[in-house]
Amino acid sequence: KGKICIHGAVYQNSKGETVAVIGPSGCGKTTLMVLMMNHGMTAMTDDLFFVDMKEEVLATFMRPAHVDISLCEYYPWLAECLKDSEPYMKGRKKYNFDFYKIDTVKSCLSLKLPDQIVFPVIGNQDKVIVEEVSEKAAISRILSQMYFHKEINASDVMEFIGRYQKKCKLLLLGKNLRNNSEFEIQKILEAIN
Repeated sequence: KGKICIHGAVYQNSKGETVAVIGPSGCGKTTLMVLMMNHGMTAMTDDLFFVDMKEEVLATFMRPAHVDISLCEYYPWLAECLKDSEPYMKGRKKYNFDFYKIDTVKSCLSLKLPDQIVFPVIGNQDKVIVEEVSEKAAISRILSQMYFHKEINASDVMEFIGRYQKKCKLLLLGKNLRNNSEFEIQKILEAIN
């Protein structure tokens, strides 16, 4: 009650920093999360998190992610996890994946606020592009992924935006990301670590 609810993934990078990955469905949050898990990072959630600005903590909400089955070609451990899964929707290539069944995933009720926010976008370019986000664009992207309800406090929303509007990166994921292009993966790891 009264918490900010955001559509996004949360993980801890190799330095132990909390990184929020915010964006709409299909922007690359789950693909990026699988990549991070493949490189030993700890996933907290893939879809929703709640922010309490008074306590300065966030809580993660674990629910099955919708993983494109084609990722299994590049991550054999993922294929093992999905072997008994059901399709997310009949006739679709996305399957339900219970992240919390994996050792590198933990749910947290009281995690410190993110150290940085990343906005992934899947593009058609050959390489990964990392860009700083203008304050205006950061505000727009954060607001577009918030779930508003009648108990939300507008001053908490403004405080959250004010804190992060200068700590955001746009991560344009190249089309070679899925086939483990080492150059692309290294650039992503550098951007979020």
